[in-house]
Amino acid sequence: MPTFQTPQPITVAVNVPSGEVAVVASDRTDTVVVVLPADTSSKADVRAAEQIRAEFTDGKLTVEAPKKWKSFTPFGGNPSVSVTVEVPIGSALDATLAMGRLRIAGEFSGCDLEVSAGDIVIERPGGSVTAKTAKGDIRVDDAVRGVLRLDTSMGDLEVGIRPGSAARLEANALRGSVLNRLEPIEGSPEGGATVQVVARNLYGNVTIGHATLV
Repeated sequence: MPTFQTPQPITVAVNVPSGEVAVVASDRTDTVVVVLPADTSSKADVRAAEQIRAEFTDGKLTVEAPKKWKSFTPFGGNPSVSVTVEVPIGSALDATLAMGRLRIAGEFSGCDLEVSAGDIVIERPGGSVTAKTAKGDIRVDDAVRGVLRLDTSMGDLEVGIRPGSAARLEANALRGSVLNRLEPIEGSPEGGATVQVVARNLYGNVTIGHATLV
């Protein structure tokens, strides 16, 4: 379990072919990386977890698999790992996952997320996020402020905005429906907080509402 002293926000780059990745930003002065096999009884998963590298240099954390393991097949049989990264609030994240599930939580200065086949879950974002998946769902819960650029070719998009935050919406579902469940707010948004949502979906629905409704 690599641990690095990081009293300031850092830059994080994660590139994992297959598995589950969680990156959490909280009030802390260190960064912790935990890599486990998705299935402890699978020799391939155990070996894959052992090969994941976590390196920290000049304020940048890189978590990635060796190049020889970065190819995968969409028909299964891929080694799979579980990666958890805990970082200080205000860190920047660039995460790429070929197949699996990507979850982020907390306030990042910016997030660029991409999954080829799988879901993306974004909890309590306090900054701008770009999230794209070719086949999978994207769910955002308790967005406070920032720009959310969300794109899926096949799946559902759900956005929950914290009550009290203003919202600007630009949503399109080519072969689906756009459902806006937001209710008008009275007066100015709390602290001037505004969430801008730019959502694109080819085959699936887009649902936007207050965090308690989505």
